[in-house]
This record gives sequence, structure tokens and C-alpha cells, in this order.
Amino acid sequence: MKPLMPWNDCIKAHIKEVEPDKQKISSIVKMCLVRMRVVDRIELDAETASVIAEDYYEIIKELLTALLLKEGLKSDNHECLIRFAMQGNTCKLRVMLEAHTKQCLKSSQMSLAYT
Repeated sequence: MKPLMPWNDCIKAHIKEVEPDKQKISSIVKMCLVRMRVVDRIELDAETASVIAEDYYEIIKELLTALLLKEGLKSDNHECLIRFAMQGNTCKLRVMLEAHTKQCLKSSQMSLAYT
């Protein structure tokens, strides 16, 4: 397996500055929360394991995309999203997700009940 591209190379070739879009960020996070609820309902077995893993990868990728957008940046590849997370941004990702979840619950837009 080849090593990940260095963050400086990502910045030079694959990251561009964009205007942060709060509405798009919110939409991405909401969809990730829905996807997590759906994935959590799938029974894990040999047949579903790869589907569950793919869904969690998609959730992580989309949340990193939202966090990058919040920072006013956009990546054109997944490798640079992973490198962005490795730059110490995983705590920011967790805080953003938790804050958004609380906001949604307060406004009664969604329920996280697992029934």
C-alpha cells in the first residue's frame, strides 16, 4: 500500500478555497445522521459486513467534506480528506457532529431514538 500524499501536496494540487456554505454543511451532517441510524439497524453478519463498512466510510468521508467546507476548503479526492483528518481535525469533526445533533433535537427536526 502506498503512503498517503503529504498535506502540503494536497494543498498545492487538490485543495481549493471556497466560500463556506452553512446550508450545505447542515444538509451533509443531517444526511450522515440519517445514514448512521439506518446502518445501526443492520444486523452485522458475514453477508452485511462489507455493506456496513462502506456506509461508515461514506459517513466519515461526507463529514470530513462538511468540516473542510466549514474551514472554507474543498478537496477533489478522498486521500486529501483522510490527510485533513490526520492533521488533527478529528476533534473538530466530533464537536461539529455533536453540536448539530443537539440543534436538530432541540428543534424537533429529528429523533435519534433507536426503536
